[in-house]
Amino acid sequence: VSALDWKKAAAAGPVEVNGPREAFLCAYEAAGGIHVIDRQQASSQAMLARTTCLVRRAPGAAPLEPGDELSFLAL
Repeated sequence: VSALDWKKAAAAGPVEVNGPREAFLCAYEAAGGIHVIDRQQASSQAMLARTTCLVRRAPGAAPLEPGDELSFLAL
């Protein structure tokens, strides 16, 4: 149970396999689903400006194909 309002939606594009730790990826909502931003560098101001949600990926999560369900938190 979480106090945060995590939602489910379709991935708009492929999402790579996740590493050994839980990850929160910057993404944005648009037609076709949730787009995970390719370059996840904390110093990228352009990426941060486009971010409207975070995608949660479990440790070792398998790659996702467009249309696969993912978990996200709107900001």
